[in-house]
Amino acid sequence: MRPNMNIDITNEEVRKGAVEAFDSKSGFSNKQIVTIKEAYVTYTDNGSAWLNMSVESGGGKTYNFPKKCLCAGKDQDFKEMHDKSVLTNLLILSGASGNIDQITVPIVEFIDGQRVEVPTEVDSYADLVGKKVGCVINFYKKYPESKGINGYTGRPIPDKNADPDGYARVKKLATTIWMPNYEKEPQLVFNPEMWFDPNTGKTLKEMQDDECVNPVIVDELVEKLKKKGSDATVLDAKKWGELRIRKLKANFKKSGDTFDPKAFVNTVEGDMEDTETVSWDGSI
Repeated sequence: MRPNMNIDITNEEVRKGAVEAFDSKSGFSNKQIVTIKEAYVTYTDNGSAWLNMSVESGGGKTYNFPKKCLCAGKDQDFKEMHDKSVLTNLLILSGASGNIDQITVPIVEFIDGQRVEVPTEVDSYADLVGKKVGCVINFYKKYPESKGINGYTGRPIPDKNADPDGYARVKKLATTIWMPNYEKEPQLVFNPEMWFDPNTGKTLKEMQDDECVNPVIVDELVEKLKKKGSDATVLDAKKWGELRIRKLKANFKKSGDTFDPKAFVNTVEGDMEDTETVSWDGSI
């Protein structure tokens, strides 16, 4: 028995696949017209606001985007972050109001070690849902940041299963950071890099430029992403150490502590767990 190898070149989906046949990243198209499926806000204990968003492609595929920080917490006087300006860009392009409404969504919580979806009332940009907009999506693979270590020493924190009390004692300490776990399979990440008008192909900046006839910003970004590649990156010892420092400083900024460079232990090349004490010159 053999498959039917006739090709119906008049079929719309067949033709779409042909058009995208030479796109990089296994046929994935960085430039897409999508429909907003979800756009709601969750808050951390210190009050920082995070945008949770998903979209649906023209082919019916759902892309869940990484959370975006809209505002810092109360320790930074709820400072507005860059991603809030990106969201505003999307609201203007789509014609949404930007007003918040309350909706109920299933939020994942871990209760007695079990993953449970709990119906939770959240703030939502409700009138953004259902809007069609152009989106440049960066597709890449990334190792999950599930390796808990002491940021200063680089040593692993207690295992959750082998030492639950020890794990519970240190998991929320400012010195505990979460690093890429190379023992896990890389995860697919779909990140929105830019929004554009679905009808003209123009970004908001180009739409406000009366002299812009042929938009170029989106296509230039797409070409840049194609050249970048999508394979997961394994950090060398130097970059691993730099990431530890950035994560420590970010934690200390939230906790009000100060980073102590003299306490930092560099990572030995070739072994992300064996460390040696060396002086740190303060550069990153």
